[in-house]
Amino acid sequence: MGRPKEFDTTVHVRLDFMQHAFIKQLAQLGGITLAAAVRAVVENAMRDVYEGRIPNDSERVLNDSEKEKDQ
Repeated sequence: MGRPKEFDTTVHVRLDFMQHAFIKQLAQLGGITLAAAVRAVVENAMRDVYEGRIPNDSERVLNDSEKEKDQ
């Protein structure tokens, strides 16, 4: 979008069939390139992690062990 090219980095990502289909559909619906769709997905995931909506692995382990104690 408005970012200067010197801040962009090329990253090669291996996607499975469903991930590729999702990104492709997202790009088509938004009328954007595949690269822009991937960037949007990554930026939203980063925001989710930053805002604490996705627990980190240690929280998952703790939550799983608490569930086992309750049973």
